[in-house]
Amino acid sequence: MTDTDGIAGSALSDADLLRELEVLHSTRHETFRHAAEQALDEHTRRTAALEAEYLLRFPDREIDPLRTRFGSRAAGGDPDPAEVSPAVRTGAEQPWDPEDLAVAEGRDPTPANIERAKRELAAEGPAAIERTVP
Repeated sequence: MTDTDGIAGSALSDADLLRELEVLHSTRHETFRHAAEQALDEHTRRTAALEAEYLLRFPDREIDPLRTRFGSRAAGGDPDPAEVSPAVRTGAEQPWDPEDLAVAEGRDPTPANIERAKRELAAEGPAAIERTVP
C-alpha cells in the first residue's frame, strides 16, 4: 500500500468507514464521467475495498423491503405475480417443457426450435432455464 491508497478499511472505525463510503458514493458519477482512467480505476478499487469491509462487519445489514423486487411491486400496488396466474412459470423450481424454453428464449415454437430446446434441457438441466429466466 502506498500513502495515496488511503487508510485500509480494516483500520477505520465504523463511523469513519461509513463516512468514507458516503464520500465515495457521492462522487462516483462525476468520477465515472469525467476522471482520468487511473483516477476511475483507483476510485473503483477503493470503493470495492471499503464496501467489502462494510459487508464483513455488517453481514446482517438492514435491507429496506422497498429495495427488493417483491417489496417495490407491493408498494406500487402491483400484485404478487404468483397470485395473478398460477400458470405463470418463472425459474427452474418447476418443470419446463422444451416448448416453454423455446418461447422464453424468444423463439417461435417451431419443431426445430422445440428440438433445440429439448437438447438444451437434456444437456444443461435447470441451468438452461436459469440462464434464460433467472
